[in-house]
Amino acid sequence: MASFAAGAGQFLSLHQTRTRPKLHCTPSSASITTNTIRCQQISSQNPNKPLKTRPSKTPVLSVKNLAISAAAGVLFHVAFKSSSLFGFGGGGGGGGASGGGGGGGGGGGGGGGFWKRLLSPVANADENQSPEWDVHGLPADIIVPLNKLSGFKKYKLSAIEFLDRVKSAVVGSEDSFFEMVSLRAGGVYTKAQLQKELETLATCGMFEKVDLEAKTNPDGTIGLTVSFTESTWEEAEYFKCINVGLMAQSKAVEAEENMTEKEKIDYMRNQERDYRRRMERARACMLPSTVHREIVKILGQGNVSARMLQNIRDRVQKWYHDEGYACAQVVNFGNLNTNEVVCEVVEGDITRVVIQFQDKLGNVCEGNTQTGVVRRELPKQLQRGNVFNIEAGKQALRNINSLSLFSNIEVNPRPDEKNEGGIIVEIKLKELEQKSAEVSTEWSIVPGRGGRPTLASIQPGGTVSFEHRNIKGLNRSILGSVTTSNFLNPQDDLAFKLEYVHPYLDGVTNSRNRTLRTSCFNSRKLSPVFTGGPGVDEVPPIWVDRTGVKTNITEVNVNHIYTL
Repeated sequence: MASFAAGAGQFLSLHQTRTRPKLHCTPSSASITTNTIRCQQISSQNPNKPLKTRPSKTPVLSVKNLAISAAAGVLFHVAFKSSSLFGFGGGGGGGGASGGGGGGGGGGGGGGGFWKRLLSPVANADENQSPEWDVHGLPADIIVPLNKLSGFKKYKLSAIEFLDRVKSAVVGSEDSFFEMVSLRAGGVYTKAQLQKELETLATCGMFEKVDLEAKTNPDGTIGLTVSFTESTWEEAEYFKCINVGLMAQSKAVEAEENMTEKEKIDYMRNQERDYRRRMERARACMLPSTVHREIVKILGQGNVSARMLQNIRDRVQKWYHDEGYACAQVVNFGNLNTNEVVCEVVEGDITRVVIQFQDKLGNVCEGNTQTGVVRRELPKQLQRGNVFNIEAGKQALRNINSLSLFSNIEVNPRPDEKNEGGIIVEIKLKELEQKSAEVSTEWSIVPGRGGRPTLASIQPGGTVSFEHRNIKGLNRSILGSVTTSNFLNPQDDLAFKLEYVHPYLDGVTNSRNRTLRTSCFNSRKLSPVFTGGPGVDEVPPIWVDRTGVKTNITEVNVNHIYTL
């Protein structure tokens, strides 16, 4: 399903791959193969590193075909070619579910010549080996219908062409129809695979008529020609976009061939009524009026065609993805052959937010942090009922990272298998150790003879500090430190500091963000003021001791910070 990290962050990505349709269409309906959505995960590992990318290994979100017939044209299912629209990842830090990483290195040395000569030819042969394929065994430069090919051979395709029967011209590879074909030049396919591809094209709704023909080549390969007549519908003046996410799937009812005229009329009326009810139950989409006007201009170019609908699909999805709605997809077009084209969009509604703790090995475990501490850091747009947005995921990573409780943070949007078109946002966390201690030492260096640096004393100084964070899982902490310039005799200038931090003073569920801080401290230093002066006996050292307690309450309110 978007990996990026907060502070170290990264976020989620969207991949699309074609799948074959499982929908039977009536002659008046139009349906194009559905698509698969992969929303990548967002992860944060090291809060001190900038955004990096890495691949995602999240599951896929499948948007199934909807099959509802309207009066004069049912649905138009949109197909997408395999491409990656977004990619976000995270690197460094403590790893995570979407990790991946390269590495390598090499070394050389003598003595391996025999094994190198022995094994290299085998390795090269295996590396350069191409899939097995069979020579067609037919005369060259002849046209062979698909049903005349042998079912026992594997044919290698040298090229694929699309021939527009209406224009009597071959369309270029940049044409949107090439998105519909999963076959590729240089690939090896059986007759059954080619027939399955033809069946897919014939039932996708893009073409009124489509056929596959093979042309034999002298080298034993075949070239494939897809001859087609593009589907067209009546002109439309209006455009409507609806959000069909989380709606129950509609079941297609196939028209029987032996229907009477009255039964056919009743069938079409029922389909029209069902689709009208579906539009009434659907929610309005977020598409702005400016994009609506652009699409109406596209509709004004003439009869609605398959290519026109693909252009509309691309424009609608571009707006969603540019705005950060990475899981939004156009799934259908309805009301074809009417005055208004209806575009059905699955926007990616969040159905659940799941918080999951992991141990150092990435296994799910019980966390110490209370989930309410994490949930209060999530932006409103990442809450249940809203549409998943990349920027909201990034903000969540930054907010959670600011708690300084976790070594690795991942926000992973994945499909909700129980709610079609829904998104479950998984937040995976690896906690830092609750207790820590640190000792640091130092020596003073002064200029010696000739200006060379010399130790002022061999007596070491330094600091001993400890920290107990996330007490009771509520992000409360106790910090203490002791500092001296002489570890061997620390009484001379011993200084200490002890601090207690209590966030969420009004409760984790309270919207007020007030933090109580209380600390006690001590410092002991030689006074630089009391000195004997010239001709006066040396004054005994005078120590200045300071001890104090400080308490304050800080409230963060949007852009203002108040301290009491």
